[in-house]
Amino acid sequence: MKALSKYFVIVILLLNLRVIAQDINEVDSVQYNNYLQLISDQSRLIKLNPSNSLAFSKRAFYRQKVNDYKGSFADYSKAIELSPQEPANYYYRGMLLFEAEQYEKGITDLTKTIALSPQLPETFLDRAVAYTCVKKYDKALADMNVFIKIKKADVRGYYNRGDIYEKLKQPAKALKDYEKAITLDSAFHQAYSRIAGIYLNSLKDFQKAIDNYTHAINLNPASFHNYFGRANAYSQMKEFQKAVLDFEKTLVLFPNFEFALFNLAKTYFELKNYAKAIENYSDYIALKPEDSNAYFGRANAYEMLGKKEEAQKDQAAALVKKRK
Repeated sequence: MKALSKYFVIVILLLNLRVIAQDINEVDSVQYNNYLQLISDQSRLIKLNPSNSLAFSKRAFYRQKVNDYKGSFADYSKAIELSPQEPANYYYRGMLLFEAEQYEKGITDLTKTIALSPQLPETFLDRAVAYTCVKKYDKALADMNVFIKIKKADVRGYYNRGDIYEKLKQPAKALKDYEKAITLDSAFHQAYSRIAGIYLNSLKDFQKAIDNYTHAINLNPASFHNYFGRANAYSQMKEFQKAVLDFEKTLVLFPNFEFALFNLAKTYFELKNYAKAIENYSDYIALKPEDSNAYFGRANAYEMLGKKEEAQKDQAAALVKKRK
């Protein structure tokens, strides 16, 4: 399940990273044209005064709004060259670098921002997330502690620190922070989801995992991974029929999610519904044709139905895939 873990890490990082152009995809045609005009206005100012650092900063911002990241980066860099003591330009260029997954370079810019303006808590939050991206968890924790000290009532600090504690394999501390986030915001469904994941994967308390996934689902019924997590918890408790319903709901929300297909096939096998197991293994194999485990699983289902020829073909295919 390493690929699944990586997927969730990506999702979490996208939720945590605050980028200046986070609404870029929502810019309509009128706004887009307005930004083009604003870019043109700043370009005229720059032509009149090539040392106008503020004009470069503004044009950088507007260029990012129209997806011109290369131009935006160049303008922030020029603004920094002209006004090297202005912290905002380092900050926004750092966020651009994070968006491009150049985390170390982005950290350098945020470190400069902090040196010039150490009183801004958001910079510590963003640098902590960046440190998490490059697995420098001790530095991430130090920055998040600074953010929490300044903004004690901000759920983001506790939620992100909980994520860091999870990565440091300290589930008790992570639970405490996620629970603190919920006391600050009872509708914070992401925290319920993370608590559920700890109970499912680390503490093996499957009923508490189900309870917390259910809280998360009630608050955000459109999130597929809560149904997927709860389905796995139900499977661990051998409540296979409930697991089937949640795996199927996962696939409604995220069609062709391969891990849900694979686990649904296994669950149908447990329920002795071998035809449905074969169907879902086949759908999974269409997406992941090199996974030998799926061929072994389907072979077992064929065997239970007395289809020996099909079972032998899948067993042979599984052995070939396994050798690769």
